[in-house]
Amino acid sequence: MKGSIKKVGLALGLMLMTAGAYGQQSCNANITATAPDADFEVHGDGTVTDTDTGLMWSVCLAGQTHMLGGTCDGAAFEESWEQAHLTASGESVGGYSDWRLPNVNELVSILELQCEGSALNENIFPGVAGNTVLWTSTPTTQDGLANSVFIDVGVPGPDAMMAMYPFLLVREN
Repeated sequence: MKGSIKKVGLALGLMLMTAGAYGQQSCNANITATAPDADFEVHGDGTVTDTDTGLMWSVCLAGQTHMLGGTCDGAAFEESWEQAHLTASGESVGGYSDWRLPNVNELVSILELQCEGSALNENIFPGVAGNTVLWTSTPTTQDGLANSVFIDVGVPGPDAMMAMYPFLLVREN
C-alpha cells in the first residue's frame, strides 16, 4: 500500500508540474516507445489487437462510437467501478459481445510511457484524449477501493469504487 501511495503522490506531482500542457499529449522521442503503432493490429471495426499479448481492445472508450477514419465520437460513459463492470459485460463492439474491464496489468501493458498528457497511443486509442483516469477491474485489499490508472502520466493507483470514471473494453482474442 505504501508503494501505491507513493506512486499516486508522484503522479499528482507530475500532473501539477505539467499543468501548462495538461490534456495535450507530449511525447519524448529520446525514450523508446513502449506501445508503438506497430504493436497493434487495427481491424477497422472499432477494435485493435495487441500483438504482444493477443488481447483485443476497443479503440474508443465505452459509450463512444467508432467512426470511419479511426476517430471516436460522443461522450464516454463515466461510471462507478461496479457499474463499469456491468456495462462492459453488456457492450457490443466490432461484432463481439464478450467484453470486460481490463485488469491493472493489462491496461498498464498498453501504456505509451514516452508520452505524458496521455500515456496511451492516441493513434490507436483516439477516444482517450483529455481523460486522466480509467478504471481497471482490479480491486485493492482495502474495502471500497479499486485500481484505476492515471493515464495522463501512466501510473496505476487506488481509487474509491464510487468515483465516476471512463473505461476501455478488452477481450480475449
